[in-house]
Amino acid sequence: MKQQRARLFVFIMLCVLMSANWLTVDRVVASSTCQCLPFIQSKMGLPATGNAWFPAYNYPSFLESYKQSGQSGRLVFRVSKVSPSSSKPSDLKSTMMIWQPNTKGAYGAGHIAQVISATYDRNAKVWTIEFIDANGWSNSESTVKETKNEHGCANVAVRTLKTKSLSGITFYSIRKR
Repeated sequence: MKQQRARLFVFIMLCVLMSANWLTVDRVVASSTCQCLPFIQSKMGLPATGNAWFPAYNYPSFLESYKQSGQSGRLVFRVSKVSPSSSKPSDLKSTMMIWQPNTKGAYGAGHIAQVISATYDRNAKVWTIEFIDANGWSNSESTVKETKNEHGCANVAVRTLKTKSLSGITFYSIRKR
C-alpha cells in the first residue's frame, strides 16, 4: 500500500513538473519571438487587428478604417502615404515602412518596420534608411546594425537598408484625428 502511494506521489509530481515546464517554455517562446506587425503595433502604440495572420501590407488600410468603440463610429487615425523625396529624405523619419509581398526579401504577408532616419546620396543615387523591426532578415541591401530586446521581443533589430530603388516599399505617416 505504501509503495502504491509512493508511486502515485511520484507520478503526480512528475505530471506537475512536466506541466509547469511546458507552461514556462510556452510562455518564454511567446514573449521572446515576435512577428513584425505585433511588434510595430506595440512600439507605435497602435491597435491590434485581432488576427494573428493579418498581412502587414494591409495594416495601413486597417488603420484608416479603425473606429474606437464608444466613439460613435468616428475614425481614429489619419493615414497618409509619404512619397520619398531625394531633396528631403528626412520626411521619412518615424514613418511606417511597408514592404509589399515578395519584395526585397519580404514573404507573402509583406513586412513592416518603423523608420529611424533616411538619407539620399545624390552622387551614388543610393537611399540609406535606418529602421527598426522584428523578425526581419539581412541580405545584400539590408544589414543589422544592432539587436535589441524590446517590447518583450528578443528578435528586434535596428537595420540599415542601402538601395538604389525603393520599388515595392511604401511609407505611411500615422496621426490621431
